[in-house]
Order: sequence, then structure tokens, then C-alpha cells
Amino acid sequence: MSRDYERQEALRMTNQSPSAGATSNTGDGSSRQPPEPYINEIIPVDPNRARRRPVEQNPRSAR
Repeated sequence: MSRDYERQEALRMTNQSPSAGATSNTGDGSSRQPPEPYINEIIPVDPNRARRRPVEQNPRSAR
């Protein structure tokens, strides 16, 4: 399955021209779609937000 995914991603990346919207942007840009987010895109995290603590899973003590 991984090879299929890699092949599809390669096809998707080769079909997209890097300057596809840059040269034809004559209007306000409303017809241009935003770029697709990358898998490894950095997402800012609020350091003051409370984190969930992982629940300890011990199946022997639950019996």
C-alpha cells in the first residue's frame, strides 16, 4: 500500500506546476485555491493549554 501511495503522490506532484497560479493572477486571487497542507506542516501549539494525561492501561489490574 505504501508504494501505491508514493506513486499517487508522485503523480499528483508532477501534475501540479509550481508557477500555475503565479503568472495568471490578474484579479484579486479569489478564484485561486489555497495550497494543500503538507503532512509535515508545522502547527503552532499554545504552551499554556492544558494537556490530557495518558490513561494507564494495565489489563491485569482491571480483572
